[in-house]
Amino acid sequence: MVKNDFFLKEIFIGWCFILCVSISVSSSSYWENKIGGDKDKSCITNADCSENECCTFEAVPTLDDTTDIIWKCKPLGGLKDLCHSLGNVHCPCQPGLRCIAKAVWFFGSGMCGEKSKL
Repeated sequence: MVKNDFFLKEIFIGWCFILCVSISVSSSSYWENKIGGDKDKSCITNADCSENECCTFEAVPTLDDTTDIIWKCKPLGGLKDLCHSLGNVHCPCQPGLRCIAKAVWFFGSGMCGEKSKL
């Protein structure tokens, strides 16, 4: 019986540790975003963003095992940056560059590269 109680205490302490670390990590990124200023400006459409930015979403995990979707202004993709032709997860490329698909089955997603001169 004593061995079983010790085992239960170890499990309880382990879960408490995991919970504390999870809260610490999630709350620190929350405050970094709040203190970060205009670096990641909230938006609804591309018109809410600066000239070289697009309005794209960011998925933020929550403590109740769900995900919040936050729309933010992000810079247009530069050379060799990840991009998305629809502007979903990543912005489209800067003018003069094009989004080169990584794979046929992964529609719209790729890496910014120079436009070929044909």
